[in-house]
Amino acid sequence: MNRRAWAAVLAAMLARSPLFGADAPFVYGPIAAQLTPADIAEVVATCSTPGKPAWLLEAYRLRHLSSENWFVDVHLAPDRTSPRLRRGEVNLCHSSDPVEPGQPVRWVSRGGHDRYAQVALQGSEFGESLQNPAELERPFNLLSEIGDEDLVSLVDFVRSSAGGKAKGGLPIRLVLRTAEGLFVVQTMEREDTGEQVEIRRVDGQWVLEEVSQSRWSVSGR
Repeated sequence: MNRRAWAAVLAAMLARSPLFGADAPFVYGPIAAQLTPADIAEVVATCSTPGKPAWLLEAYRLRHLSSENWFVDVHLAPDRTSPRLRRGEVNLCHSSDPVEPGQPVRWVSRGGHDRYAQVALQGSEFGESLQNPAELERPFNLLSEIGDEDLVSLVDFVRSSAGGKAKGGLPIRLVLRTAEGLFVVQTMEREDTGEQVEIRRVDGQWVLEEVSQSRWSVSGR
């Protein structure tokens, strides 16, 4: 069965349930409500990886591009898990402009993949099944290799307001470590704005270096 035939089968399965079916991926993001069952099926068929089912889709637009350009980050089932930490692949799927007005959106894989991490709230652990995570526990882009213990501890520190100097209780958008050993965490206050928190590890403790406002081009309009 080719990809478009498989997408049609998936769309029919998803459309039977208002919640898109028990085995379908969960969907969130600024334009999540605008994705049809056919869009979701096409994204899954186009941007999944064999043996790694799509678990969570984040749908959005980029403000500087045409309103016809939609993006979906496809989080695949995790390939590394522990009680409080999951890691896995995230693939980027984007729409191409319809050939003619009114024609269905076509979805294209960017190719390759990035990595995500998901950290359970302090005092909680993940269950065996993949659920639709609460906002604070949604996965974030992991742009550098960071050890499990450091990553969980870093996320806990940022969620707790980084010593009272940052806004705690915000979803995390991305985490990276620079070549100079600085840890950078972006949090989301709204769909396109948040804080950038810069932290160092000193003698086993997290030390806040700087908090600044951050803005990106995601849009739900």
